[in-house]
Amino acid sequence: MKKFRNLICLTALLFSFQTGISVSAEETDTQEMSEKVVLETVIRAGDITLDTNIDILDVILLNRAILGKEKLSDLQNTIADVNQDGTVNASDSLVIMKMIVGLV
Repeated sequence: MKKFRNLICLTALLFSFQTGISVSAEETDTQEMSEKVVLETVIRAGDITLDTNIDILDVILLNRAILGKEKLSDLQNTIADVNQDGTVNASDSLVIMKMIVGLV
């Protein structure tokens, strides 16, 4: 069980390093040595697909939502309003495109 715990800790550490997502492992029951991996994700403005990347897929999803072809969740709407004017529109799409190419 100790080797298993070490493997989980190492996997969590590598996952955290590669993705930027904070990961920790902790024991939940000392007698059974059960393992629990807790993920804490930092969501960035513009990451509408919630995949930890801001890329063209976010722009496509936002544009489809603006055209009424997709429905965004409340969380996605909040994240999509990158210029924080209270409205999700083409201006937000333009800001995300600028973020992708490094102009913002």
